[in-house]
Amino acid sequence: MGQASERRSQKENLVKALFRLRLNLALDHRKPLEDSDFEIPYHPGPWWESRLHRGRMRINPEHKDFPSALAEVLDLVALHQDDLGKVADWLSVSISQLVKFLAIEPRALSAINRRRQQAGLRPYRS
Repeated sequence: MGQASERRSQKENLVKALFRLRLNLALDHRKPLEDSDFEIPYHPGPWWESRLHRGRMRINPEHKDFPSALAEVLDLVALHQDDLGKVADWLSVSISQLVKFLAIEPRALSAINRRRQQAGLRPYRS
């Protein structure tokens, strides 16, 4: 669900509410993926490549592309069964950069760490 009422403008509240809805959808709705769903070698969406500079991902969590970026990363994380090393390789970043990206939205990193702990693995730290 996405709601907003903190702005004076109804239009601004609508934009904020839609952003929150997109973010919640990115966090909560995964479709099971397989390697065949991706072109090999994998090419991230244009939002990723345009924000990748020398192996570092830079995106403002308020940017309109953030929910899409997060959704794509979470799809890859699900595909690789929470192995961030594989996901980082696919996205051409380090594991620490990937963890920093996921930590922008704490619910994303928390969900991954819960699954890792259930599997007897150490959690990732941001």
